[in-house]
Amino acid sequence: MVVGSKIEDYECEECGKFHKVDVINRTVLRDLPNPLIIFLRRFDYQPLTVNRVKINDKFEFPIEEDLDLEPFRWEAMQVREEKLSSMKRFSKADTAITLEKVGRKENLKNLQVPHNNESKDKLRPESCCKYRLQGIINHLDTAKAGHYISFVCERDAPHQWYEFNDDRVRLLPSPAIETLKAESFGGSFLDDTALIDPEIIKYKRLGLLS
Repeated sequence: MVVGSKIEDYECEECGKFHKVDVINRTVLRDLPNPLIIFLRRFDYQPLTVNRVKINDKFEFPIEEDLDLEPFRWEAMQVREEKLSSMKRFSKADTAITLEKVGRKENLKNLQVPHNNESKDKLRPESCCKYRLQGIINHLDTAKAGHYISFVCERDAPHQWYEFNDDRVRLLPSPAIETLKAESFGGSFLDDTALIDPEIIKYKRLGLLS
């Protein structure tokens, strides 16, 4: 997502008429939400069979560990690229100077890359980019018929999870993580009868858990 793909001879409208340049096409996150809700496309339409089908691919996501979105942020990507660019300029500055004299290895390790005030203002504490799992909604059965089951984490007890199945609510036995992994990654059968897959996953920022 962040690495992107190179597009050669892209017609740049802002660079002048018929001006072509090489660009990188990629997707990054500019603003991070407080609650992060992920919707998985579990249903599709097959025109050949004129049927609605369910996508049962396995999808693993962080349950025990926090989800870190820092590598996918626009500002973080800019800082990394500025540092890389500065390191390249530094390495080409004076090829006549030996590595022993400049201690280049240590200098590169501690290199402070200057960047504009706007980038500094946008850099936030590390916790701003980390999320903790709060809830999962699973779909049971097929595209033609099914049932939803929810797993919700207790706000004041991060390791305590509840299962909501219509009017039935139960506390998951410890360790609840094992139950979540078994029933919430998808691509598996529940009671050997129906496929159960995650459809909606909710995370919340660490600083906003209370």
